[in-house]
Parts: sequence; C-alpha cells; structure tokens
Amino acid sequence: MAGGKSSRMGCDKAELMHDSGDCFLTALCKRLDFFAYRYVSVNGGRGYLVDGFDPVTDTVADAGPAGGILSVLSLTEADAVLVLACDMPDFTADEARRLLSLYAGEDVLVPVIRETWQPLAAIYSKNTLQVFRDSLDSGNFRLRDIIRRTRFRTVQVPRESEFNYVNINTQDEYRLYECNHSILF
Repeated sequence: MAGGKSSRMGCDKAELMHDSGDCFLTALCKRLDFFAYRYVSVNGGRGYLVDGFDPVTDTVADAGPAGGILSVLSLTEADAVLVLACDMPDFTADEARRLLSLYAGEDVLVPVIRETWQPLAAIYSKNTLQVFRDSLDSGNFRLRDIIRRTRFRTVQVPRESEFNYVNINTQDEYRLYECNHSILF
C-alpha cells in the first residue's frame, strides 16, 4: 500500500530511500515478487509504477487503508491477499512466507506483536469484501473495527521477527532508521 497522506512524515513515505538504493516501495516489491498476483494500492491516482506490480487506484476516495484493501480485493483473482504498508521497509520474503504458511482460510490473519495488531501486514480473504463495503458505506474506515466483524485469527510474531513490522512514520524515525537500519517499537 502506498500513497497515503504521510501527514506525520511530511513527505511521501513510498519514496523514502532504502539502503538497497531503491525507494521503500520498490525495495519491498522486489523482495515480494514471488506472488502470482501483485498489486500496488495507490490513493489519489499517484503514479507509482513498479515492474511486475499492477497499480490499483482506490475506488473509495479518502478511506485510508480500508479503501485500498477494498479496491485490491475487488480486483484480484486470488482468494486472499497479503497487504503490506510501504513504510515497513525491512519486511522480508521469509516473513511473508511464514504468514502464508500460517494462513488457514480465515477471513483475516492478523500478526500481533506484544498485543499490538498489525493490520497493515495481514492477510485478507475476498470473503471480507462485503464487510469492507458495508463499513466504508457507513463511514467507518477503522481496520480494527472492520476486522472484528469478520472471522479473523491473530498470530503472535516471534521476537526475532519483530523487525519486519517496524514502520517509519516521522522524520525522526527515518533518521534513526538511516543510522541504525532498524528501529524497534
């Protein structure tokens, strides 16, 4: 997912530079190019072009991540999708595969780190389409509320895998990330 408001960062997080030499979005996509169906969800029609990934513009404007998830689920031929925010620059292919191995057909599989849900690094089934539509139609864009209306399951993230879920939201966090290559919660 890319193209959010990035209000705390003050600039587009998708375009922040990763130490690989690519921007956050491109670096993440390159690591996850093994999926059969690959999309970049963009809000507001921003021109994010990543080789091998289809851009998907939000069909519901200003609905935040919920609008992006709805748009991708409406389009994909897959039964479920792994949703990842572009501001998790160190999310690995191994962690994506670990989540896939745990997925058992529930509506949503939500990773949890010390009781904190990670809905922007979760697997969403197409079975959730109507719940997303109803929630967005009623003006409720909160992912936790939407997930609670589904048949969801949470899975604990092992401590050694927590670095995958570090997201960069502010300039200070980005500076720390640049210096240390990772920051923990």
